[in-house]
Amino acid sequence: MKILILSPFPPPADGIANHTLDIATELEKRGHDVQILSPGRGPTSPNVTRGLHIVTRRADRDLIDWSDAVLCQFAISALRIGTFGADALLKRARSSGKPVIVAVHEPTREPNLLGPLSRTIYRRTLAQASVALAFSQAAEHALRHSSLTPNSTPVVRSVIGVAPIEPLTAEEIARVGLKYGVNRRTALQVGFIHPDKGLESLIAANNPSFSITVAGTIRERRGLFRLMGMNDKRYAQQLRELDSRSNANVNWCGFVPNDEIHALIAAAGVIVLPYAKAAQSGIVSLLQAVGAPAIASSLLATQLGEGAIIVDPVDSKAFSQSILSVLEDDEKRTSLASRAKDLGERHTYAQLVQDLEILMTEVPQENPLAED
Repeated sequence: MKILILSPFPPPADGIANHTLDIATELEKRGHDVQILSPGRGPTSPNVTRGLHIVTRRADRDLIDWSDAVLCQFAISALRIGTFGADALLKRARSSGKPVIVAVHEPTREPNLLGPLSRTIYRRTLAQASVALAFSQAAEHALRHSSLTPNSTPVVRSVIGVAPIEPLTAEEIARVGLKYGVNRRTALQVGFIHPDKGLESLIAANNPSFSITVAGTIRERRGLFRLMGMNDKRYAQQLRELDSRSNANVNWCGFVPNDEIHALIAAAGVIVLPYAKAAQSGIVSLLQAVGAPAIASSLLATQLGEGAIIVDPVDSKAFSQSILSVLEDDEKRTSLASRAKDLGERHTYAQLVQDLEILMTEVPQENPLAED
């Protein structure tokens, strides 16, 4: 089957792009011909075409005509201005009777980022989909019970996909941990810094018995999304001020490259995800690949399963005690890590791709497009 994926690229710049690369790799192993159309910048790749923009090009339309099925890795902030071009291409694919899968990555956050504009974009894009794909129970629920998803667009759920990694050596874990100041007494948060991550709750839960490290930067925003970037910068400044006032002594270690992130996660005592607003997180797939214990808000409970302790991060005392309970109890930490690893070994990209194959062959192609 010839499969076109609309997605940000290259992978080092965006978590969804990493997700795309792992999906494409597995699809190709299973004998499919895969092309990626992207608005992204960065190193070239033989199966990646750049240029997805507000207006579609002839080359973009040719890729749609070439394909047997289309997968759109949909998040407005990742596709940026290319979201508008993607919408037109999805409509072209559906009018030709091709299966169109829209994998929705931020269904509880993004519809409110740009107000009515975001909601309009979601409705238009999901109206072109043969099926909307979610990666967590919470995301599925959000799509099923939202006016963003037309009644004619079915919603299904698959695993988010956990890529296998080479076994980490003790030497590599120690080297990376030392480089970034992370050890078994560290509560580590990973990912872009923005208000939905709940970092203020982690800082408020600081305790002299453990250290806090934040591995991440502010996401670069361009075009329509510059205002969002300004909000992220204000939030980051507020976090620094809170860190100073509370004497939390947070280790802001910045961006950690892909080739070190798994070792960094393994070096930490516990991964903390006190998200204030989210339905799913790509960070979960990283910690499940490593087999690392986690503490998170209830928003990620179903995705993390038994590999995490679920807390109310707004209760700073309880949050702090939960962190200590993992750091000071080797048996609990080992148990949580083992359960996380077990989930990662089940939630593979092979399973995700098998689900995609079924959707690409079994979705009724003759379904009429939903009205806007």
